[in-house]
Amino acid sequence: MYIYWYIWLFFTMSEPKKMNRRAILGTVAGVIGGLAVGAVVGWTAKPAEVGPVARTETVTQTAIRTQTVTAPQTVTRTLTVTGTLPQVGLPDRFDGVEVTVMTQPWNMCPVKHHRTNWEATTRGVVRMIEFPYAELRPKAMDDFLAKAGTYDILIFPGGLMGDYAGGGHLENLDPWIERYGFPALEDLLPATRKVAEWGGNLYAVPYDGDCHMLYYRKDVMLNPEYQRRFREEYGYPMPVPPKTWEEVLDVAKFFNGWDWDKERPGETKYGIAFIAKRGTQAQWTLLDLIAQYNVIPGTPTRYAGHMFFDPVTMTPLLNEPGAVEALKMLLELKNYAPPGLLGYGFAEFRDAYVKGGVAVLGIDWGDVGIMEFMDPASVVKGKLGYAPLPGASKVWDRQRGRWINKYNQNDYGDFGGWVMAISAYSKKKEAAFHLLRYLNDPAQSILDATGTIGCWGSNPYRYSHFDLEKWVAVGFAEDSAREYLAVIQKILSNPLHLIDLKIPGRDEYYDKLDAHLAKAFIGEETPEQAMRAVYDEWEQVTESLGRERQRRLYIESLNIRV
Repeated sequence: MYIYWYIWLFFTMSEPKKMNRRAILGTVAGVIGGLAVGAVVGWTAKPAEVGPVARTETVTQTAIRTQTVTAPQTVTRTLTVTGTLPQVGLPDRFDGVEVTVMTQPWNMCPVKHHRTNWEATTRGVVRMIEFPYAELRPKAMDDFLAKAGTYDILIFPGGLMGDYAGGGHLENLDPWIERYGFPALEDLLPATRKVAEWGGNLYAVPYDGDCHMLYYRKDVMLNPEYQRRFREEYGYPMPVPPKTWEEVLDVAKFFNGWDWDKERPGETKYGIAFIAKRGTQAQWTLLDLIAQYNVIPGTPTRYAGHMFFDPVTMTPLLNEPGAVEALKMLLELKNYAPPGLLGYGFAEFRDAYVKGGVAVLGIDWGDVGIMEFMDPASVVKGKLGYAPLPGASKVWDRQRGRWINKYNQNDYGDFGGWVMAISAYSKKKEAAFHLLRYLNDPAQSILDATGTIGCWGSNPYRYSHFDLEKWVAVGFAEDSAREYLAVIQKILSNPLHLIDLKIPGRDEYYDKLDAHLAKAFIGEETPEQAMRAVYDEWEQVTESLGRERQRRLYIESLNIRV
């Protein structure tokens, strides 16, 4: 029998407010340092279906769960999850059965590594088909519409769940999991599980957990001289890290246009950098701010907990005053960024921020934290701090048509991460489910998340992926790894985490937003004009795809009733 232990650490507040991040991390560090937790990772299954154990794997890991609850107290709980391997009815041998996995090249790296052991154990065969990112959806949809079943397992962006699961093209995994079990479902982070769900059912499982976070040069921001000068100029202590976008703006202004890097002097440096290039995911930078100014946190209802459409009318929400305010703030921040900002896609931004050290603040996915220690050209090794997305000093209440002047912060899953699913048309579903289960197992996936097997880009999506020792073993400094992991865990453990758009037409909706953001960046459109144009063009997309169908799928994607 396998036993998996979790520590649930609940940081609580009686009402939303600014919370000292260092206090949070200190508490997490104390729990990690003070408790030795043995975790034996297993499979969850109904007791009636437990069968004989064919093989045994023991993995010792530590998992810390962080969640906010309403009672003003700290509670520590222990949860035991049990199960056995394998379950009755699912074969453990698939002699000669070929399971085809389809994804883009870099996502295939873990599959290439883990298939060797799976093939040796099951006698099955893993066939891998790779396409460029832009071809993933067309290739999959062609196969779905033909009901050909060419691909048994698909690894794809979670934003395509509307096209794939909403279109009836994926296998509902819940009956399979109920019958055969699955490795530690309770170990999946809430935000990553939500991405893999459709209408409340699991039609996929997480493969990569994604979220934007704020990076900052702690070596610079903690400089006593700079802190003194900042306080004199702005009238309050330098926020380390900034908790609101208004504070981000002050910090970016302060550090912009002079040489603040004492270890690498001689060049003018800047306040902030982020992805801004047309066609390279710049829209998610804007959505980071819209999530704070235009979304009231909470369980999804008509007026809270989501950010794209009114679920009753299916009209876009990106022309609301909160969205316009977010764009105004982003345009202001652009003034304190490097001159080449509009040429920064994700690759250019990461090179400039990690290898060039051009700015104090940066916004990106978790990859920057990995590059900090793993890229030989990094000039910021051990110098970065990490924080959740800043909140806003006010939020637009569209139900009442007024601003609420108080701190507002939402965690948001930009892009949504990658998921892994079984085609509804697969003719080898048992073998496919066995392989999918094997790849998602904590024993394998911890190696992917930490890069132990030489694959980078699969960010944590399980609580067990926050095993500090594993990250230190691959080259992270212990303090940095602890802080980096605590921030990602805080974001992805939040049950009120905002999910990204995942209905049909997502790419078209986002292209319209990206296009008008680019026009606003160069002054061709005002924030009001840009967001109005986005509203009008999103309406056209919705009409072309069928308003009632899109409304139904949007509601299903949020799993709400209106």
